[in-house]
Amino acid sequence: MSNWLYRVERVFGAITRVMSVIGICFVAVMTLVTVADVVLRWSIDSPIKGAIEIVQYMMILIVFLTIPYVQYKKAHVSISLLVDKLPQKAQAVIGSFVYILSLGIIGLMTTAAFIYFRRIWEAERYTTVLGIPISPFQLILTIGLFLLFIMILLDFLHSIFEQVGR
Repeated sequence: MSNWLYRVERVFGAITRVMSVIGICFVAVMTLVTVADVVLRWSIDSPIKGAIEIVQYMMILIVFLTIPYVQYKKAHVSISLLVDKLPQKAQAVIGSFVYILSLGIIGLMTTAAFIYFRRIWEAERYTTVLGIPISPFQLILTIGLFLLFIMILLDFLHSIFEQVGR
């Protein structure tokens, strides 16, 4: 593999690892909020105001802070039952097609997420119950998608260099 590609992968790997740790911390916070909401609802009939809203927006943070690292670790679920039985060249062609398709879809999603971020930033939109600004959550979503795009691109380049080296 090319030396520059290895260095870029390490930098983005470190960034996504830190983001993933932050995302995992939000899992703990989300769990505490949910448990506290249930306990308060059943014990004193007074749930936490906006608990559902808090959990919904934490879910955005959890998913989009962790998904680029999952791609970096190549831990996404894949079914290769049929592809593994094909010749190496056919596997490479199918793999390239999947990478290109993934880049196209994630690229479109990232673009749409960024456009939506700009709209809600300019409109100064807030959550219904607690009045929390929505734009920071949309920004995290956009950054997570962008980093997922970068990680898929790096994997694709890695596979190309691997095939050229054979």
